Amino acid sequence: MRQILYLIILTIAPVLLVDCTGSGEPSVFSPDVRDSSSFARIMGEADSLYSMMQFRESYDLYLSLLDNEEVKTDADKRMGVLNALCSVSELSGHQIEQNEWLQQLIDLSTQSNNDYYHSLALVEMGQNVFYEGDRELGIRYVNEAVNLMAKTNRADTDHLMYNHLIMLARMYGEMKDYDNALKINQRNLQLTTEGTRWGSAPNQQLINRRMVFAKIAALLAKMGQFQRADSAYVAWKAIHYEGNHTRDYFIVDYMKHRGRYQEAVPIYKTLIQRIRLQGDTLGEMMNTAKWGLAEVYRKMGNCEQAAKLYEQVLEIQDTLRVRKAVKTAQELAAIYHDHEQNQIIMKQQTDNNRQRYLLNSVLGVLVGVLILVFVIIRKNRIISSKNLSLANQINEAMIYREKYIQEELKNTVSPSDITDISTLSEEQLFCYINDIIVRERLFLNKNFDRQTIMDRFNLSKERVGAAFSKGSQYAKLTDYMQELRLEYSTFLMSTHPDKSVSQIAIDCGFSSYAYYGKCFRHRFGMTPTEFRKSALQNQ
Repeated sequence: MRQILYLIILTIAPVLLVDCTGSGEPSVFSPDVRDSSSFARIMGEADSLYSMMQFRESYDLYLSLLDNEEVKTDADKRMGVLNALCSVSELSGHQIEQNEWLQQLIDLSTQSNNDYYHSLALVEMGQNVFYEGDRELGIRYVNEAVNLMAKTNRADTDHLMYNHLIMLARMYGEMKDYDNALKINQRNLQLTTEGTRWGSAPNQQLINRRMVFAKIAALLAKMGQFQRADSAYVAWKAIHYEGNHTRDYFIVDYMKHRGRYQEAVPIYKTLIQRIRLQGDTLGEMMNTAKWGLAEVYRKMGNCEQAAKLYEQVLEIQDTLRVRKAVKTAQELAAIYHDHEQNQIIMKQQTDNNRQRYLLNSVLGVLVGVLILVFVIIRKNRIISSKNLSLANQINEAMIYREKYIQEELKNTVSPSDITDISTLSEEQLFCYINDIIVRERLFLNKNFDRQTIMDRFNLSKERVGAAFSKGSQYAKLTDYMQELRLEYSTFLMSTHPDKSVSQIAIDCGFSSYAYYGKCFRHRFGMTPTEFRKSALQNQ
């Protein structure tokens, strides 16, 4: 189920995150503004994280918006946030919470008589019900969602109807009701020809038409209607547009049924390259893409290349601590087992020899599984050991820094003894400013900025800028403040185990836990939670 969702996200991500102002256009807010409390900017940052497949970070930001005053008083904005939470919950590991957001979205869209969001909620509910076992009810919900969406008149209405129909056709296909699945896809083909409401995404109508031809070709091939399938494939190839062709993945099903594995290889490679450019080299998307390419190589008889890809899949799963690692190892071992068993059958002349070689094969499989499991365990221990060592070094450095500061407070001349700072050089002025900031822990104030320094020390803007640019290693004041806050947060995590990490982030002057976690990983190479766990183990 999760692999299906990660592949669907390539298709529907551009319209899942809609502007909650009611325009129906995709959100296009700047992802660089992180400290604003305004709804639009926080929603824009969350949408950007979602589009970059940083699902956990985007979930945290969407969740924080539920307490936003604009969201509390504006039903449309609240439904937009709830819809985003429904979409990202499964992808971020919050499956349990998904039902809560979905029920809230259904209740609010019903009260508001909003067909648009009620349609989106029904599709989500239909998928859940279908894959939980009640297939007829799931299909009924999605059909109702299609009818509701048809009543709306937004800029992206046709695109969303198209996605609803894609899901409906998939459900019929999984029930092996290929006739109805084909009818739904043909209806979608007509929509991509006649529809005019596709949102602001460039080439969206052409992209959708090309993808529906891929769906039709794969379905006809599965039904054994190869001539019609080949015609749909020709129509698919004839559609050209500029831009991202990641969705070419959907023609692979047709190629597999027609035995055109060689043509499927470059499509998978393009998908992998696209995911790599998005920085998701160790994510679920890359895991799914490499798994698919490995399957193609295996069916081509290239077991060596397939085995390499399966090993890469294992490494990805080990890094993400995916529970399927052992199962994948067993499947990899089975590939070797099948290959070796075929060789045994060809070489043996008697039943006794067959049994002897079969026994050797089974023993080899068991040894292979044991080796793979050992490698996985060893890698986990190495990662844990590295985290412990790094946390210990950071912790010791921060404790030493705190002791040094306290000793300095006792033994050094107080900054108040300096009567005229206008005579200080830039280097001396920075040391003077830094001493007071550290002594008084001014950096803990989240509103601390250049103006605060100017007012506190009665200095001009130019004088403060010269002190930091010439007297310190920091090009920007924000870099200097962030460094102090991050270092102090590690000290608090080591010395105050009763405080939550999110509370420490706020105490140290960060505007949000999500932003704090991103800065912490960039600075120290691990998450705050991993650091605290390792630091407490060292104590």
